[in-house]
Amino acid sequence: MSLSPRNSVYNAGPQLLRDVWGLTAVAILVIVLRIIAKLRIGKFGADDILMISALCLAVIGSIMITLAIKLGFGQELSSVNTLNVSKIIMYDYLAQTFGLAGGALGRISFIIFIIGLLVQKRSQRIVLWILVALQVIVNSIFIIILFVQCPGHASAIWDHSGKVKCWDLHVQAYYGYFQGAFNSATDLYLAVFSTCIFWNLNVKVRVKVGLVALLGLGIFAMIASIIKTVQTHVLAISDSEPTTATIHYDRWIYIETYLPKNKQQGYARAKLSICSQQYTFQDKKEGLFP
Repeated sequence: MSLSPRNSVYNAGPQLLRDVWGLTAVAILVIVLRIIAKLRIGKFGADDILMISALCLAVIGSIMITLAIKLGFGQELSSVNTLNVSKIIMYDYLAQTFGLAGGALGRISFIIFIIGLLVQKRSQRIVLWILVALQVIVNSIFIIILFVQCPGHASAIWDHSGKVKCWDLHVQAYYGYFQGAFNSATDLYLAVFSTCIFWNLNVKVRVKVGLVALLGLGIFAMIASIIKTVQTHVLAISDSEPTTATIHYDRWIYIETYLPKNKQQGYARAKLSICSQQYTFQDKKEGLFP
């Protein structure tokens, strides 16, 4: 229903809702297909469990966004029932938490996949395991910052009725820049590293190019992460615009979490797992991997 300019009300919520659940549907479909493929060839492993867990976290986050939108998230503050504002802020924080956790866990799943299937050199394995540890540490600290910024009174983050002293919002924004930059760099490293590794597969050129193209989609994860990082500045103004400030930030969190990683890891892993049953891996310098 269209509204005249005189009585129109800004509402970015419905579009965010469509975007998030569209991404959710694609991610669920891809992961289901991946599970079926991995079970059929008997290669269901720890990385699959982690990816399913990442999907579950992201879906919970999608539900949190939905609840926030139902209460008025995406509308101008003046258009929202004042009794709902604190709940909107709470659901927004929870949506960011589950989205960030799901993205980090998905990234860790991909690293473990690479370690288990392809990496034979000890130095490479050490680097990848360090990345796993850093993913846990860097992303966990950001989530912790979100909820300890009002020491001793976590609920004061969204309930401003009291006089609890909280940290300056720039703290989470500044750390968010670091966290986003780190994740973007990790995505770039994983895309380049996995592409180089897969280029040494002892397979036909046509198959090799196809696999490398699939893994190269990780670049899109990096781009989404960069855009989300640029949007991090809104965290510093979220108090003044609690119902609209983080709309685009949340959208890019879930684009980063759902679309690039799940499509890349779902299709590429299923296909690579099948190929791994038929081919050996070749390192151009070291010879054949066992």
